[in-house]
Amino acid sequence: MEKTISLQGGQTTAVLNASISLSSLPCLASIIPIVELAFPNRRALIAFRADLPIEINECLHLQVAQVPIETTEFCRVLWYDAPSKTATLTCHDQNSPVSMNGKFSGVPIRWADSQILGALILDHGGLATQTKSDNHQLATLASWVEAEILKYVTGATKRISLRLSLLENLQMPDSDSAANKQASEMPSMLRNQIHDNHHAIENNGLLKTVIDCTASYVHVRDINGRYLYVNKEYERVFKCKNDDIVGMHYREILPPDLADDVYRVEREMIASAVPQRTENIVQRDDGPHTYLVIRSPLFGADGEIIGTCGVGMDISQKIHMEQEMAKALASLKISEERWEFALEGSGDGVWDWDIPAETCIYSKQWKKMLGYADDEISDSIKEWSDRIHPDDEAELMAAVEANFQGMTTSFSHEYRFRCKDGSYIWIHDRAMVVKRDDNGRPVRMVGTHSDISDRKNIEQLKAEFVSTVSHELRTPVTSIRGALGILESELLCKLPDQALNLIKVAHRNSQRLIVLLNDILDMEKLMSGKMLMDIQAVDLREIIEQAIDENKDFAASFHIGFKFSPSLSECLVKGDPERIKQVLTNLLSNAAKFSHSEDVVVIRLIKEDAHFKVAVIDTGEGIPEYFQIHIFEAFAQANSSNTRQQGGTGLGLNISKKLIQQMHGEIGFESVFGKGSTFWFNLPIA
Repeated sequence: MEKTISLQGGQTTAVLNASISLSSLPCLASIIPIVELAFPNRRALIAFRADLPIEINECLHLQVAQVPIETTEFCRVLWYDAPSKTATLTCHDQNSPVSMNGKFSGVPIRWADSQILGALILDHGGLATQTKSDNHQLATLASWVEAEILKYVTGATKRISLRLSLLENLQMPDSDSAANKQASEMPSMLRNQIHDNHHAIENNGLLKTVIDCTASYVHVRDINGRYLYVNKEYERVFKCKNDDIVGMHYREILPPDLADDVYRVEREMIASAVPQRTENIVQRDDGPHTYLVIRSPLFGADGEIIGTCGVGMDISQKIHMEQEMAKALASLKISEERWEFALEGSGDGVWDWDIPAETCIYSKQWKKMLGYADDEISDSIKEWSDRIHPDDEAELMAAVEANFQGMTTSFSHEYRFRCKDGSYIWIHDRAMVVKRDDNGRPVRMVGTHSDISDRKNIEQLKAEFVSTVSHELRTPVTSIRGALGILESELLCKLPDQALNLIKVAHRNSQRLIVLLNDILDMEKLMSGKMLMDIQAVDLREIIEQAIDENKDFAASFHIGFKFSPSLSECLVKGDPERIKQVLTNLLSNAAKFSHSEDVVVIRLIKEDAHFKVAVIDTGEGIPEYFQIHIFEAFAQANSSNTRQQGGTGLGLNISKKLIQQMHGEIGFESVFGKGSTFWFNLPIA
């Protein structure tokens, strides 16, 4: 027969069919998700007896709730019939138990005097019966609920006066005198429960599982230094077992020197109630390891220190890495100092361009070169671009863009640069893209600036002198060559053989003089920037064939042949067709002059990335190793007597290099003395 629940006076609630009491305490509600996390796919419930005193109802915020009949029936078994700590019940309906369908597991929740308040219940929903390990974990979680209730009832000062009333009312109707005596002694028992948390630490299986999985060692000791718990990592580091050392003092486990450090640190920590951080050396099988240990006091509900805990992390590898990093940084600093010293000694300025960010790092020497102090130049790329002479900007930016696009591996350019006082100096800029992103876009470019103003001034004076002399000589030499050509043709009169031979020698020398004057004038135009270039898309194969055709008679005079077997049908490049032919003529004539009689000079046309490469290969004398660094210098000749015998001004390669560079290409050579040479150049694909 159902009864109405009264919450007035000293009455107690009556048991209702299919009714139990539930608490609305936040501390208990937060436990439910953790229980269900420990037991997936199961529903958890914290239920309280419906016949508890009114004071407890109010303190625990209990309210009657309707639940399925089988749940209420299971609670009754736990509260009134089952003397053990855990119980299970299989039920199909309220009258006839069966072995399947609905399964419950539950653990009673007790007060400090061991009397039952309620139960922690799991609804398995038809899953397999709990294992012994599961029951142990459920009991551990129930202990947690008991601890939360005890902490809640005794923790707030406004509820202190409620303690004795609760303890008295927790006596059950059938309690004997021994139980009444136990209740009267509860204040002392309560203090013991608060100060002794060994039970809570040792039985919290869920927390233990988590701590055992950590890579750091963990230990918990009481106020006297005796072990309450250590995790698996602690067991591994100190070669012990938790079950064996619980209750032992740390001096029985740790080496004497480490035990002395622990004593000193924990004494200071307990005195100050402040966590401590220390580094301890632990001798392991593979040598000493350094552990960063964070120790903290453990406080009871009354605020008193009841023990200590510590967490130790192996930082040996971190310390080793820091030491290696320190060595690397020290070495890097030395290298930087050497590099800076070398740069300062050379007088070159260095710049490092972050292209996406449009910022640039400039060295002190770079700024000093322009007359600026170190703090007078920002890191903007405009500090560089805004100082370029307007007449030099287009050509310079074209060279930079060619390097951006991968058309050149680097660029080397000379241009005028504005100083702080407004004057201009000549700069030789050497740079290259050193980093690209995954899409091939340039990310970083590094370069150096050299002040070449003095050299430029000397070159200008020399160029002006040579230009003047060349122009003054060109007209009379041209007239002399024409007159000698007429005499050699014997159009005016028949000459004696001896006189005719002299005329022929003079005519050949006048032609060589004309070539020399033309080369000098070309070089002067290139150096002064007055050489006009007709850049267009041209078929490099056709130009090679034209150059071979125009130079085959010259090669035949040395008994040399040309061989060109192109495999590419069309090879479009960007360049000036006449200047490309001029370069080819120089390379072909040099190969013919310095090859052995009856040799064949091979010409190859190759595609390389964004360029077409032309190689002229001979098997002649080759270039002496000592002279190879001078090969592209003006008037450079390895063997003057032989060169004069073969003919040449020493300017052809120097002019060829400048022409190729103005067409944004590269020129170079490989040579082994006595075996021959290969001269090559490349031009960007159109």
